Amino acid sequence: MPPGQFMLRLGWLGTYVQTQHPDFADVVGQGTIPIIHDQDIAITEARLSLDAGLTKRFSASLVVPFRVVSTSIVYRNGMGMPVELADPNIHHRNETLTGIADPIVLGAFTYALGDVRFTARGGLSIP
Repeated sequence: MPPGQFMLRLGWLGTYVQTQHPDFADVVGQGTIPIIHDQDIAITEARLSLDAGLTKRFSASLVVPFRVVSTSIVYRNGMGMPVELADPNIHHRNETLTGIADPIVLGAFTYALGDVRFTARGGLSIP
């Protein structure tokens, strides 16, 4: 990026996972039976980036991510029917968390070799 220029970018990424695992639990009206934890997890993140050209070869970037993590759980019996646990598990729950994740500060060095440009970036996240 040429010196003195700024670029504002917005990116988005996401991941969706559906997972199941067997367990035994105390189910309302049925006692302790084998069950299946049927869980969906969705993680999405929007990243707002500001890039600045410092010199012909050096640039800097600030990235501010906004993250949404959503998880849902259904407990099923051996026939696949939903059941209610007598003592709900705190490990799995229906929940959505949103907020700004750790901002990232990056520096970049660019080297041109003919018509080909190479860029190395490094940085750190700010907890």
